[in-house]
Amino acid sequence: MMDELEDDIPDEFKGTLQITRDVSKSEDLGKTSPSNGSETSSVDDKILGSNVNDDSTVESPPKTLLTNITEKITPLVRRISTGTKNSLNGIKTVNHSAIALQAETATNYFTYRDGIIDKAVGDCISDIISEVDGALVGKYLLTEINLWDSDKERLILLMTNCVISVKYDFIALKILEYRRIFLKNLDNVVIGDLVYPPGSLVPDRNARGVRLMWNRGEPLKFAVKWNPFNDDAPIFTLTSHPLYYHTECNDDDRLMFSFDEFLDKLRLIIGRENYDNVTIHHKSIVLQNYVGLSSLIHNRNTLGFFKVRGKFSF
Repeated sequence: MMDELEDDIPDEFKGTLQITRDVSKSEDLGKTSPSNGSETSSVDDKILGSNVNDDSTVESPPKTLLTNITEKITPLVRRISTGTKNSLNGIKTVNHSAIALQAETATNYFTYRDGIIDKAVGDCISDIISEVDGALVGKYLLTEINLWDSDKERLILLMTNCVISVKYDFIALKILEYRRIFLKNLDNVVIGDLVYPPGSLVPDRNARGVRLMWNRGEPLKFAVKWNPFNDDAPIFTLTSHPLYYHTECNDDDRLMFSFDEFLDKLRLIIGRENYDNVTIHHKSIVLQNYVGLSSLIHNRNTLGFFKVRGKFSF
């Protein structure tokens, strides 16, 4: 049985196994012949060598064996423990937004190029903004999260009377569509962490956002909630743009990509213009997504943003 086990043991441990076997034999001889001191002494001499004299003591074989085994096994255990710890840490701290940024640079986004956002804002001022919207308070490039949990790149214009969300083609440099939300129609503004309902299989976003609502406190109708082509739902959810997390962006540009900066200006407008119809809540923003395979693929590949993708740009 010992020979079969020995075949499966790495070569670096076989020497230790041989010493252990010899020591076991010597202990058996000592037990069977307690009165024969010469035989016991000769066996000890073969194992330990001539280490015994009048002024020294014999080093305990078990202590030596434990030291040898510990020296050989400790590095292996340390490598395994370190690898397991790193794996567990990776699982616990998964952030799919951060993962998406690992293999790309800020220059992959067309919006990172100099002057392109100012060009888009200029087009919006000349083609969209009217007197009813009021004065321009701030311009932001943020991420809109639709009802199907898909991220969309949107140019946000904060006016004194409304919020305008613009889908702008940063490649062809033209306005594709826009949406106007009047502040006088708002009921609630929710600020908090973006979370998924219990039982959802979608990874946590580990991000914060803001949700504008003008549904008069009523739940969304079935036809509105489950229609993927409906863009008129009375809910508007925003979070920071992916460029906000890039270290390549300077502090001034990062303010344009931050939902917190947009939120500060929105609060200022609501208070200054006396929009008493708006109630601000601080609580989690629930994204109704339980499986979300399509949205996970969409968001993981940032398909809602204008980017350079290898030989193609879209």
